[in-house]
Amino acid sequence: MPVPEQIVLPFAVKSESRKEPFSSEAEAAAIFTLSELERKNSGLNSKQEKSAYVLKVGYPLWLIVRDCSTYVFDGLNRTSHSWMYYEAQQTEFMIEDFETNFRIREKYVKFLVSYQDSFQQTLNSKELSCEGLIADSTFLGELNSYRKEATRAYGQSIGLLLPALKETEAMAIVSQIESLQLIFREKTEKLKELTGLISKTTKGYVEGFNFESKAVTEEAEAKIKAQKEIINPKVEKLSKEYKKQVERLEKSISKEKELVEKQKSRIGKTLKEKEVNIMRYSKQVKVHAQKGNKRSESSLKKKIKKEKQELDELQKQYKKVEKQLEALAEQKASEATKLKREFDEKVQVERQPIVALEVLRDERKEFFKQESLKLEEVTQPVLEELDKLVVQREKLLTGMEQLSVESIPELKNNAVMYVPFYIAAYDRSDLDAKRYFVFSPALVSSLGFSSKLKGALGMAKIKDLLNERFKAVSSLGEKLRLEAASNSELKTQIETLAQKNSILYMKTPLKDGLCLLKEEGWLSESDYQAVLTAFNANELTF
Repeated sequence: MPVPEQIVLPFAVKSESRKEPFSSEAEAAAIFTLSELERKNSGLNSKQEKSAYVLKVGYPLWLIVRDCSTYVFDGLNRTSHSWMYYEAQQTEFMIEDFETNFRIREKYVKFLVSYQDSFQQTLNSKELSCEGLIADSTFLGELNSYRKEATRAYGQSIGLLLPALKETEAMAIVSQIESLQLIFREKTEKLKELTGLISKTTKGYVEGFNFESKAVTEEAEAKIKAQKEIINPKVEKLSKEYKKQVERLEKSISKEKELVEKQKSRIGKTLKEKEVNIMRYSKQVKVHAQKGNKRSESSLKKKIKKEKQELDELQKQYKKVEKQLEALAEQKASEATKLKREFDEKVQVERQPIVALEVLRDERKEFFKQESLKLEEVTQPVLEELDKLVVQREKLLTGMEQLSVESIPELKNNAVMYVPFYIAAYDRSDLDAKRYFVFSPALVSSLGFSSKLKGALGMAKIKDLLNERFKAVSSLGEKLRLEAASNSELKTQIETLAQKNSILYMKTPLKDGLCLLKEEGWLSESDYQAVLTAFNANELTF
């Protein structure tokens, strides 16, 4: 296993508004000044505490590189993540069921129906305790941009804390995570494949039904054609005979109708003559009545009476003739219907073999159609449920992949990346334990109007110089403070580093840095002198 590379992130980075350089001496001087402000709390006159040391340390983070992903672990092992992963054994059962049943259509349909009626893919959630793993998305997002500023640790003036978490332990957790992810991903892929296989199998059966339907149709059409060659001449012969019978019927009825029509015409003509005679005799009666010719009037009235009697008889005959014509029409229609029925029955008998073939053909076609529809209907819900499962699993996979950040080309192997913090330790005369305060990575500001105003009002402008850069990453500082106070092994390590690297021992650099802060305007002359006094109060000399 290669020796992990050690890289360090910068503590102070210039803000966009700052154009002036910011040296390491200025950084140390600013931190010392801020540590004194923290010690004093309400000013620079308190004597309750004394600075024990102010040390720049690197908080270790393991970067475990795996191809495209890099996992981040808390080197001091003050972080723990309970990773939720999922299992679904029914996936395997369903695939086995499919492989057992898909070759036989009846079994395949039963397989689909069984999952259509009671389809469940229960995802059993389980927890994996990942000691040291940092999975907070906000933290990883900040670190993802921050890590691009890292440089090699060699030769830098920073105390590198030893990781309490071993590289092998972190790698074992990553291996377990990736193994579980791989299993889940493989099962998800199998579900995708199963969706495709079910769709393909159903499509294959439907195509088979279509092929069989086409084959049945072609076979039936061939048989029907052969039957038509035998039956059609018979039907044509029946048709000719039927036409002859219809012609004979029409001629017979037409002759009778013609005679009756002539009779009707004669009667109608006589009726009109009688009506004319009655009208003529009636006019003559009026004339003779006016002349008083009683004999002629009586004679004419007798003629009118006779004509009316004959008219009544003729009207009866006329109606009788009309009924005869109606009867002939009904007879013709009845006999024509009978002939047509007899003809249709004979044709039907002759065409029975063809009809039987057509019925059988249509029944088989309908059977294949219904079987196709049934198969598609039972397949669709299963495919929809599988699609939902795949979407659900892919969302879970996305969540599982968010445990890491994307790997960068510059870092191909595991590394320890140090996040810089300044830790200030204060001794209290009335207490045995030290009090600790931690300064987090910062953005260096430019002296703006608001800072100048604070100085004019007697407030310390220096507080505006360094502003916390990251919220989530800075949370490591609180972990560092708590560990320094409670972890004797870490406390000893920090104090050992402080004996050589405390900025309280940096005489010339600290003095130069204070001068730079004064020249830039962050420290007034009185503030500058006060800081020097505080430095001397800690029994240190320039």
